[in-house]
Amino acid sequence: MLFLVGGFTACNSNEEQVVTQSDNEEFVRTLSEIGTRSFSEEILSFASNEEMEETISVLLNMTDEEITQWYAANHPDFVSMWQVYQTALDDAEFLGESEEIISMEDADRFKANYADYLLFNDDITDDMLYCPFLPISRDAYVYLANKNGDVIIAGEVVNLKDVKSVQETMFYQVDKEAQLLELSSTRGEINDSNHQIITREHYLYIYNKGADRKMWAETIKEGNKRWIKLSAHKKRTLLGWQKCKAKYRLTFNLQPSEYYSKTWVTTPEIIAWFNANPNGTFQTGDVSAGHRLYIGEAKEALITNPNYWPQTFRTGSVQFFIWSEAVLPYKGIFSMWDEVIIRL
Repeated sequence: MLFLVGGFTACNSNEEQVVTQSDNEEFVRTLSEIGTRSFSEEILSFASNEEMEETISVLLNMTDEEITQWYAANHPDFVSMWQVYQTALDDAEFLGESEEIISMEDADRFKANYADYLLFNDDITDDMLYCPFLPISRDAYVYLANKNGDVIIAGEVVNLKDVKSVQETMFYQVDKEAQLLELSSTRGEINDSNHQIITREHYLYIYNKGADRKMWAETIKEGNKRWIKLSAHKKRTLLGWQKCKAKYRLTFNLQPSEYYSKTWVTTPEIIAWFNANPNGTFQTGDVSAGHRLYIGEAKEALITNPNYWPQTFRTGSVQFFIWSEAVLPYKGIFSMWDEVIIRL
């Protein structure tokens, strides 16, 4: 079994910085670009669904940097929805960090620039108006869809968008549930004056009301492979809740056993890191919201266990603990479990 213990730092630093003339020029230039960005209309073409899935398998084995290099080498004029989303996150964070000197018109220009490609909440009573969401539920598709969500398969344009509103996203639903929920200790939820945690089988939500920080983690599945997708959120005074970059720290504790070694294959990178740093901390660096961390591959195996049926087939499981400086003293826990299959 693989246990992960993690945390992430705050989204920005309180350290005082010296502002130079060149900084001011860069700020003006960046602010002028926000709201006027344009993206390529190019569409990727695949001979069949099978060819597209093969490409997805290749990309999912890459890091974000390697995916960017793959675009440059193979489709230099193509801009994926993933790239549009990352640019929107960067623009939103720039505005959030500069909100003391920007106007609402700047924020509205930003939102209008991306409104045709990404999802925004238009409920003016909500505090999540300038936070972009992806309109495609399957993470892998965003790497191949263009800004409009289109790909060409067997000569026909196919639109991969299947999420119509922010309200349909899992994060939004859980976020609203957290505000309305009657808490029960038997459901894995904890609440005090400042903290709320919701844990479910495939996601984790932590809200620190006092520090205006949220964190979100969820399981991503593609075949037998498993990722954890991590996002940090900070509430801005002017712009409300926004996704932001964060540093994640992870400590791995591998506990091999006959049962789990049969049902879980972890990544060579994690094994190599653990062998080199048995008591150390793995750091991701500063990563954007939505960063995928590849955990490993689940596999089905025959388990003989007196506590279960004599012959039990079960796919792999992994549990991890995660917390941040912003949501202490609590930490969230959830497990990735696949269905138990009993074969008589």
